[in-house]
Amino acid sequence: MEVLLNRVRNNDPKIKEIDITVGDDERMQMLCNALRENKTVTKLLMGYSELSGTKHLEQLSEALEVTKIRSLNLRNCRIGAEGVKVLLSRGIMSSLSFLDLRYNELGDNGVIILSNAVQSKKAGGLKTLLLAGCNISDEGAEALSEFVMKGLEELDLSANQIGNEGIDALTQAMIVMGEKCKITALELRENRIGDKGAISISLALASTKHIRNLNLSKNEIGNEGCELMAHVLSTRKSLVRLNLHSNRIDNQGALYFLQVLKNHNDKLLYLDLSRNNAITKSTRQGIIRLLDSNKSGVIREFKNRAKKKRIERGLLPNVLKSISCNGFSWCSTAQLSV
Repeated sequence: MEVLLNRVRNNDPKIKEIDITVGDDERMQMLCNALRENKTVTKLLMGYSELSGTKHLEQLSEALEVTKIRSLNLRNCRIGAEGVKVLLSRGIMSSLSFLDLRYNELGDNGVIILSNAVQSKKAGGLKTLLLAGCNISDEGAEALSEFVMKGLEELDLSANQIGNEGIDALTQAMIVMGEKCKITALELRENRIGDKGAISISLALASTKHIRNLNLSKNEIGNEGCELMAHVLSTRKSLVRLNLHSNRIDNQGALYFLQVLKNHNDKLLYLDLSRNNAITKSTRQGIIRLLDSNKSGVIREFKNRAKKKRIERGLLPNVLKSISCNGFSWCSTAQLSV
């Protein structure tokens, strides 16, 4: 650690990222001293550090104020609402484009503090906000609608307690923004969305044009929630990944998507309907066949563009990944089961 921080202090141009876990006063002091003198590091990962008190967060906030850090990972650091307030006290949000606070103890109060930073124009450049497992309910989700209005591109709210009211607030913000809404990836796994919330999300999909990745797994969504979503996918074709595993969807719900893929949508590349209710083999096979056809179409399109623009053909093996995985960790090039 000491060798690394000496290089950071001396502005070694090869070091753009620091990955470190801090658990005591000495290590935090060494890190902050190095950061104050550095002008080259843009990414700081401190996941699983012990930051439950305010002392370390005060030191970190002071150090970050004079750095060029654009990406900050504080995942699972035992940060609560008061900790968020201390962290943001020096206006560091104005320089961040990526913030990971997953699995901290923020609660709705912590999220409201984040939202207030946006309203005071201190977080206009934030593009990615990860808040999975932060004990957020409807009140917190309503506050987060401010981020949608300010140009956020990726939002992770998985493993929280967000229900219809919170989803309504988020989707209304997306609808108000319309085609100016910049959300490309929305992670809502394991909340309390249900059919009503799925319908609200479908209405937002119909109003926006940039969403490529949507995860609604483990949300008690049934056929009613699928029907409108499938209908929207017949005209809105920006979505390339849709994750609906572990819901209450049966064969009828799966058929809605099958018909859309068969007759209207050639852009959806991944659809996860695994761990749902009694989807028949023929429906599963039909969906898989149509998704494979869509992937083949994307490859053909890429080859044609590559030929016209003389793009190196060596890029082809990564084309599906580059097209479909602009989002969160659940994205992969492996085919999702249905």
